[in-house]
Amino acid sequence: MLNRFVAGRTLPLAALILFLVSHHTACAQQASVSSARLLWYGVYQAGSTSVIEDKTSATGTRTVSTGITPPQVNSDRIPAALNTRFGFGYALTGSPAGGTAGITHVRVFPPAGIVDPKTGERHTSERVQTNFRIDRDDLFIGYLFDHEIQLVPGIWLFQVWSGDQKLLEKSFTVYTP
Repeated sequence: MLNRFVAGRTLPLAALILFLVSHHTACAQQASVSSARLLWYGVYQAGSTSVIEDKTSATGTRTVSTGITPPQVNSDRIPAALNTRFGFGYALTGSPAGGTAGITHVRVFPPAGIVDPKTGERHTSERVQTNFRIDRDDLFIGYLFDHEIQLVPGIWLFQVWSGDQKLLEKSFTVYTP
């Protein structure tokens, strides 16, 4: 009888301790972002690329690139040509240094937008939410012209947000070569 009483009290106590330790560890890793610093901007190269489905994208897919090589010279004039990648690199500032922050990338297209040929829906912007470690200096927001419908000349605006705080904004002029 005593063993059942002790076990009945110990199990909930152990669960509470496990929850508190897990919660404290999760909270310790959550970072607070204070600012972001622009590192480079313009047409860049990528080492590898994968395409994933994304219903919020104008094309129904999103390109994920790694092994980024920044431009040798910064430029905000971008040719509207297939296989052109453009955007900017940035670093986050905040604490703790190894913590993870929720970041939103926003791309605002020219007023004509990008029209999905399958649905006829006009997209004037897109947003992608992700998490990044605060001490990285290889972060970037970019775009790859891999469909004809994306070759829309005009002002393209890229933004980086942390919650409802805009950290960075950069405009690009996309032109027909």
